[in-house]
Amino acid sequence: MILFALISLSCISAADNNAPDEIIAQDNGINAGEIITQSNSYTEEILTDGENEISDFSTLNTEIANSATSTIQLTKNYTYNPKNDSNYTTGIVIDKADFTVDGQGHTLDGGGLARIFNITANNVTLTS
Repeated sequence: MILFALISLSCISAADNNAPDEIIAQDNGINAGEIITQSNSYTEEILTDGENEISDFSTLNTEIANSATSTIQLTKNYTYNPKNDSNYTTGIVIDKADFTVDGQGHTLDGGGLARIFNITANNVTLTS
């Protein structure tokens, strides 16, 4: 009796697996041979931690290098991104003497993968 029940279940199961797949097609209104043009617009994705914008080390390096003054004030958090920041595993080089990085409460996170700064100049000040 138990053997009969097991054989019946396996037959039912096999029958269920042989059911044809249902395919749903939608008409998108495009005819064969019709040329389609698409306008692409670039939208920059802004990452946040829920409160603050987050950027990568490459961006911070550019901001420091392009700073026309002796102080840079951070306006967002910076996190090491292995895809974009592989040149900064030994830190973002600060080679400007008498330079200040004012963190304004923002964070710099190497994620255990990178050093934050490699300071090679004299009189560099880091403030939070």
